[in-house]
Amino acid sequence: MGGLPAGTYLFSATVHSGAFCTETACFFSDIYCRARLPGEDISGSGQNDPGDFIPINGTGTNVIVHAVPDNASLTVECVTSETDKALAVGRVYALKVDVVN
Repeated sequence: MGGLPAGTYLFSATVHSGAFCTETACFFSDIYCRARLPGEDISGSGQNDPGDFIPINGTGTNVIVHAVPDNASLTVECVTSETDKALAVGRVYALKVDVVN
């Protein structure tokens, strides 16, 4: 998601770990996902943490309130282990807010 105007946003990112299928096989795996702004992990996972755990065929949601500069972009990065494969399908919402209590 890119081109956001400066401000404070409530971000909601939902990711599903599904099957990655080829012509000959389907692969399933646990995945780890984190929300990022350029140069910054905003998911709260920490620099050395792989991200939020999403089990095989599971769904995870992360809700974050964060201030961003003008023309900001948000990405959700998901990984598996080096030998596993999976398909991560997700949706991200950004709601600009004036005040968060």
